[in-house]
Parts: sequence; C-alpha cells; structure tokens
Amino acid sequence: MTQQPPAQQPPGQPPVMQPPVMEPPITQPPGTPFVPPSPAAFQQPGALGETGAQRLSRRQLLAAAENIFGVPAGAAAPLAPFDSASATYFESDYRALAFTSQLILDYESFATEYARAVRADRTNFVQRAGCTPTGSADTACFVKYAQGVGRRVLRRTVSATEAQAWAAKLMPYAVADSDFYSAVEGLVAMWLQHPEFLYRVEKAGAALDGFEIATRMSFFITGLPPDDALLDAASRLTDAQARRAEAERLLSTPAAIAAAEHFHARWLGFDDALLPNALDADARNETAKLVGRIAADGAADWLELFNAKQTWVTPALATHYGLPAPGGSAGWVTYPSGRAAGVLGHATVARLGAKFGDTSPTLRGYELMKRALCGKLSGQIPPGVDIDTQPGLPTDCKSTRYYQRGVAACATCHAITDNIGFGLENLGPAGEWRTEEPQNAACAIDGKGEVGGQAFTGPEALGEVLRNSPAVAACATKQLFHVLTGRLSTTADAASLEALAGQYWQSRSWRALLLAVVTSPAMAHKGAN
Repeated sequence: MTQQPPAQQPPGQPPVMQPPVMEPPITQPPGTPFVPPSPAAFQQPGALGETGAQRLSRRQLLAAAENIFGVPAGAAAPLAPFDSASATYFESDYRALAFTSQLILDYESFATEYARAVRADRTNFVQRAGCTPTGSADTACFVKYAQGVGRRVLRRTVSATEAQAWAAKLMPYAVADSDFYSAVEGLVAMWLQHPEFLYRVEKAGAALDGFEIATRMSFFITGLPPDDALLDAASRLTDAQARRAEAERLLSTPAAIAAAEHFHARWLGFDDALLPNALDADARNETAKLVGRIAADGAADWLELFNAKQTWVTPALATHYGLPAPGGSAGWVTYPSGRAAGVLGHATVARLGAKFGDTSPTLRGYELMKRALCGKLSGQIPPGVDIDTQPGLPTDCKSTRYYQRGVAACATCHAITDNIGFGLENLGPAGEWRTEEPQNAACAIDGKGEVGGQAFTGPEALGEVLRNSPAVAACATKQLFHVLTGRLSTTADAASLEALAGQYWQSRSWRALLLAVVTSPAMAHKGAN
C-alpha cells in the first residue's frame, strides 16, 4: 500500500507518533546467528492460500494480444482500460478489481480497434491459420484458425463444435461482405472480450487441470499466456518434473527476462521514475541489464541486485556517473572501490529520493525502507507539518536542516528513514557521485548511515548489508508471493511466506527460486478460499 512519507517537522512539540512497524519482523533473537527458515510449508498443496480469478492487467492485455496475433497494438493501445487500484506494488490484484460499465465499453473499444488491425494483416493470418482462404465462404479455413489460435486465446482446447458454432454466427457476415476477413475481425473482437481471455479462470476443485497449471506457470514466469509448446504439454503438467522441464525452457526466453525486469521495476518503484530526458533510456537499460544478468544466471545471488560490482553504461551515462568509459557504444564497467552499489547507484533508483531540486534523506530512506525491507510506518504525519516546503535554510548543511532524528517526538520514524537516507547522500538525485552538498561545498558528505541496527558508510556498504539481510530476503520473496497469488498477503499466509524465504536461502538464486515454486505442489492446487 502507498504510504505517506514521514514528516519534516518544524520546531515545537509535535504529537508523539506511534512507533514504526517493520514487516516482516525479524524473529531471530538479537546477537544469535541467522538460521534460515524451513521451506517445508511451501510444499503443502494449499500453500498459496486464498486464490481468485485474476484479470489481465493493461500491460498483460496488450502483450497477450501482440503475442497471440502477431500484430502491434498501435492505435488500439490507448483504448485499453487502465488498471484498478492495487493493494500491492503490482497491477494484478483480484481483490481490488473494479467492474464498471465504462470498463466494458473500454474493452469493446480496444477489441474493435485491434480486431481491425488483425483483419488488415492477411499475411499474418495465413501464417497463424495454416491455410489460405479460398473465398468468403471458406468455413474450413475459418474453423482451423478458430481452433488453432483460439487455443492460445482461451488457454484451453477449442472443440470443433465450438469453432463451428462461431463459424455459424460469423461466416454470414463474410459472405454478405464478399470478404472472408469480416468473419475473422468479428471472431478476434469477440475473443478479446471473452471472460476466459480477460480472466485467469480456475474452475472449482482443489486440483488444477493441465491448462490451468500452464496458465499459472506462464504468467508467473513470462507475464504472457502459455505458448503452443506449453499447451501441448498441459496433460503432463500435474507432474512436478514435467513442470520443471517446461519452466526451464520458459526461463530461457526473452519474455522471462522481460517479466523479471518488470517485476523489479514495480517492486523497487522505478517503473514510474521521472528521469531527465537525456538519461532516461540509458538509465532504464542499465537497470534492465543488471536484472537480466541476475535472472539469467542460475548461479547468481538474486540479492546481488543491491551490491553488484559492475554496471552497464553508455559513454554518456558513464560520464554522468563519473565511471570508467565502456568499450564501444555500451558495456559493463567495474565500479571504483567505494562506489559499488548495484541498483542503489542507478539513476532509476536514486531518483526515488529526488526532492527540492536535490535529494531528501527522509524520502530516500523512506522509499528504501518501504520497498526493500517491507517497512511500514504506523504513525500519521503530525498536524501542521508541511512536507512540500524545504526544511531549514538552503545555506545550512543537511545534518542541520534534517534534524528530526534528533528530536524525541520525531525520532521513532526519522531515526529509521533518515539514517538510511544520509548513508546514500553521496548519490545525487540521478545517481551522480558527489562528496559535498551541491548547495554548500563546505558541507562534506560522510555517507554514514544505519539500517536495522547496522552502521554503514556509503552505498557500497549499504548494498552489502541489504544483500545479506534476512529482512530483505523476506521482503523480496513476499513480493514474489504477491505476484503469484494476485493479492496482498495476510497473517494467514505467514507460514508460506516464511517458507518461501527459506526456499530462497537454499540457493539464493532467482532462477532456482522460480523453479522451486513451479515444482511445488502449490503450483498445481488452489489455495483455501
């Protein structure tokens, strides 16, 4: 859920805020070695808990249409409905789905426009249908297309009887227009509004059938509907080893890498980051390259995301950061000692702390606490606090202007957020490296901070802390659970969440974790509704 950032409190005696709540809590006794939780609970068939029909997000709708029909969305894309509000960082939250008359009209507008584009691309039709229509009344070719492509659309077998029924309704339009593709346009428009296309429907019963498992697997790994190979394997997917074989194939596809990139952009908040135009494409590609490298390498530690020693830059981006120039137009470069920070040093993530033409240690620390640690501040902003006005005098050092962590009434929140944020002050609002404050060169930046009771100096040290933090691992796997279930987790999911974090600690690999989820009994069963 979106949290309001903590206040920047003017002098006075503000009301005492409730202590912050960090979720999930660290249950290890202080001073004892961390013992990874057991992954056993995730091997229970009902480990996913409550499940429901997830509607395709706007992004999934457009990607699914293009993937199935091979026609760019083009003019139809702006007509696609926008997503409902979500209680998670991700677009699919079935509990929050709104269904309105306007939504129905939007789906109809999108379907109508996109179906026209499919109708116009006749070469594409022939490739997907496996036949060339002999005339406006070629029912056999229509039925072949309806069964072959319809299986991709509805993510199940389309019977000849069903396809013939569609032909009976739509072929008269083709004959009347003397144009076979009038029927194709009508069929595609109907498909794109079909409940089985728009929703990931799972029928009653505890065990899922092969097509339902294929759908779960494919959207989880690639963000797309199942391809033909996965649908062909559907009858075998009740077997864990068959699921593993198909998952390994899917994980090697560009779609799986793109899905991993999207997951991290939503989780860490840089999907909507406002970057300077000159940096935007290069910076987004930089983060995508790091996520892609980690996702593709089965031996890589997933949380190396926070302390990777190399980054992918263009010459312009390297100059912006003050890093060595890459060979050629772009490439991997190694951070100088003291600079390595993984995504913490990327403009995409650094931008989350941008405020007042500079950086706000409070905002930056708050965003990282909220996203990487799943922290939540239970208090409210005290009355009279203006978070839109820069604190203190511009000529003062930030340690003076951002004084709230030293005020007892404010410290419960600011001691957490600001201590993280001040440790990242060497990074400017777009990740540029600096050793003094831009508004006052006399104010040296020492990079000293603290998170979870651990002191650190600079983004490199913070990255090491985050990479090895049980709280970060629990938070990261919690986000994966949200994507898999399409809902916000609750206290009823505590055992499954702990077990999923335990599964991460067994290999620390993104790829291995996804394979473990796919091969678990939970992937083939509904949770308790």
